[in-house]
Amino acid sequence: MKIPSKQHLLTEQMGHAERVRRVALLGRDAAGTVELNNLLEQLQRGDSYEQINAIKLRANPIG
Repeated sequence: MKIPSKQHLLTEQMGHAERVRRVALLGRDAAGTVELNNLLEQLQRGDSYEQINAIKLRANPIG
């Protein structure tokens, strides 16, 4: 799975539910990769919206 840049992830045109699902799937499918870890670090250093997306990436609620 290709890991998007922070800029691309945050500017993709989609609704809230679709973005939550996208982020959850990304977190599940790319768990443990260097690329995902780099994206998580970037999001964690960002504003509250970016930090919430980092939490969603780590949560992996989709089975």
